[in-house]
Amino acid sequence: MTKRERILAIAVGGILVLLVLQWGLNRFRDARSQRDIQIARMESELQTANGIKRMGLSATDRMAGFLRRSLPSNGDEAVNAYMEWLYTLMEASGVSGTDVKRLNSAASGDLYRAYTYRVSANGDMEEMVWLLHAFHRTDYLHRIRSMTIKPVRGDAQLTLSMTIEVLAMNEAADKQPAPEEPSPLVEEDVEVYVEAILNRNFFAPPNQPPRYAGNRTVEAVVDSEFSFTPKFDDPDGDEVLLRLAGEVPEGVRIDERSGEIRLRRSELGELALTVEARDSGRPARVVQQQLLVNVVQAPPPKEEPKTTAFDDATQAFVTALIYSRGSWEAWVTVRTKGEKLELRAGDEFEVGELSGKVIDVTQKFVQLEVDDRRFTVRLDGNLADAAKQSLVD
Repeated sequence: MTKRERILAIAVGGILVLLVLQWGLNRFRDARSQRDIQIARMESELQTANGIKRMGLSATDRMAGFLRRSLPSNGDEAVNAYMEWLYTLMEASGVSGTDVKRLNSAASGDLYRAYTYRVSANGDMEEMVWLLHAFHRTDYLHRIRSMTIKPVRGDAQLTLSMTIEVLAMNEAADKQPAPEEPSPLVEEDVEVYVEAILNRNFFAPPNQPPRYAGNRTVEAVVDSEFSFTPKFDDPDGDEVLLRLAGEVPEGVRIDERSGEIRLRRSELGELALTVEARDSGRPARVVQQQLLVNVVQAPPPKEEPKTTAFDDATQAFVTALIYSRGSWEAWVTVRTKGEKLELRAGDEFEVGELSGKVIDVTQKFVQLEVDDRRFTVRLDGNLADAAKQSLVD
């Protein structure tokens, strides 16, 4: 075999080895893929089985709960037990004219039997709320299929009529006792419903609470009577009544009609008050506001402003500039007094609030000095106006 033939044989052998390796790798991958698919399918089946098991356990628990809430499976026992419970319920709620009738019953396969009752009674709104609360609080397998409440004309009484459906499970005991645990869906305290229903206004939007609109801090003077009225605004325009809540400090009182708070303190310091505001809406809304009263010393007495007498300088005018006896002379007429001043250079003068010295007199003006300020006043000019202008200049 030549060298060329050996090389060709090695190449062909290498290719065959690669093909065998590729085939083996593909078989391995296929086998692994099939295994993963089988594992995933088995996990899915396991999850489904666990889910079914959980559902079965849940259904068992639910069925046990239904049995605890069921009427007796014995028909006569069921009818008598629920009829007696309905009469007891009506009597306890305070309604009158109670009438309870069993209408019919219908079986649902071999699972349960449904009994239908019709109940009617008369009472006020509070009694109706108590009745419905007790009905739903008792955790029978029952429900109200229909209900009407109508007012009695000319009376505060209401007429109630409702159709009730209750179930008796076939697997319940023949003398199944009434449910011991109350329904978790109903509040224990009936007042929660009484407050919400009796105080509800069916013909207006929900009542809004009052809002405080005044200062949260006020000042009172020590050893002095002090009074103020907290300001509350009601968005609905309802009347707002005020009272002091919490611990009321000694010497503090409130007029609940007007809301005015009065106090007198003999010590300096801060006083915390809690004011409660209640509106007249339905239901009434109540808010509280914290206020702080600072008890301080009386401020020093204010000085009475000094009243200034009328300034004659405002009515003093230069009425003439004349040349006499070798010098110029200014005549100033004070109209309020009817006086005429004849002033020459070097003379001192006092007119109203102006007092000073004449510096110079010419045929056009007179120059005056007041408080080290010099200014000129022309013919018919006013002394007070010229003095004020000198302050600006």
